[in-house]
Amino acid sequence: MYGGGLICRHHTSVAEGDDWTRTNRAMCDFVHRGIVAPATATALSDSLDALFARFHRTVAA
Repeated sequence: MYGGGLICRHHTSVAEGDDWTRTNRAMCDFVHRGIVAPATATALSDSLDALFARFHRTVAA
């Protein structure tokens, strides 16, 4: 089954500042293979910054 409403949201979304293939591979590794990618301090900081930015945009709207 394919299509935005038929598969996991993480498989169809693109993380901010990341390309689709890298995001999709990371999610597939985690969901289907149980592989957790090591997080770097920079990656964690960047993802938190993106999360807070999205939150502030949502609240401001």
